[in-house]
Amino acid sequence: MTVITLLFSISLLILAGAGFVLDKEAPRPQMLDELIRQDVQTLKNSGALPKELSSLSTLELHGGTETSKSWIKEISFPFPTSDEGTHTLEILIVDWSEGPKEGALVQYNLVENASGNMIWELGRTFILADHSSTYFRVRGQLMNWLRH
Repeated sequence: MTVITLLFSISLLILAGAGFVLDKEAPRPQMLDELIRQDVQTLKNSGALPKELSSLSTLELHGGTETSKSWIKEISFPFPTSDEGTHTLEILIVDWSEGPKEGALVQYNLVENASGNMIWELGRTFILADHSSTYFRVRGQLMNWLRH
């Protein structure tokens, strides 16, 4: 019985480690998609989103760089639209790199269709990778060790 428990525990540890690595190594658009979904859900739960987001006619997606333009094609934004909608949500994504960190800036502008006035805006910054983190340091050391 103890051996089975030990094997089961080791299996769980290996699976958790594999999940952690896969999460860190996921393609950037996939990581951003998940972070946006989690962020929007958190904002909804806290009541920080305007009610007009439930009456969208259009999502206008803009990439500020060639990289972010390609990411937009792979991200599904959690904002439903309908023909009866009265507002447009403009979404701008810009990827960035600063020192050891890579990330994305997401800017939301909510525009009333009838007047063309922007009635709400929100900017969010997401860190997609931090190459100074313990994970990336250990990964680099392991890769160097395997090469030699």
